[in-house]
Amino acid sequence: MKSIIFILLLIFTCSAMAYPEIHHDFEFYDVYPNEENNLKAALKEATPISSEGKKFHGRTNWYVKWNYKWKKRDGRCWIVSVKTKLDVNYIMPRIPNDHQVKRSVRYAFGKYYALLFKHEQGHKESGLLAAQRIEDSLRRLGYFRSCKKLERAANKKGQDIIELFNKRDKEYDDKSDHGQRDGVNINLFI
Repeated sequence: MKSIIFILLLIFTCSAMAYPEIHHDFEFYDVYPNEENNLKAALKEATPISSEGKKFHGRTNWYVKWNYKWKKRDGRCWIVSVKTKLDVNYIMPRIPNDHQVKRSVRYAFGKYYALLFKHEQGHKESGLLAAQRIEDSLRRLGYFRSCKKLERAANKKGQDIIELFNKRDKEYDDKSDHGQRDGVNINLFI
């Protein structure tokens, strides 16, 4: 009997966990360095990413979409199912395969790229957490007398959560100095 209860509890717990559908997309911009000492200049020249007058080598944009179904009975509306989708877009540098460059430059770039991508995945984590929080929060939203009020409350809750995790992204960059405190600094590789 205990094993049946444990299995049912495990099934319920796993099915109740929010895990969004995730789509990843990469956009690359090409970098053409000649030597180690101009890799930094080549990245700065090639990057299309800038914010507040500063140039950056990578960016992650994430977008959360949510859908829910509600039910109405006895003058009350409530959400019966929620599904989220996370779209993640990475903008990253690359040295084209056909660009002739020393192996040491490719090696330095590869080491730098790995740390840059790890930092960018931290931004993706904000989107994932936002999607999970939206799913969980909308499931627990409760009962409403009006289905229109339910829809407004659900969408406001979703937007508030997006705003919260956009702030998390900014704090992540502020705390890590856009990853530099975690080693995302091209000067360490040239």
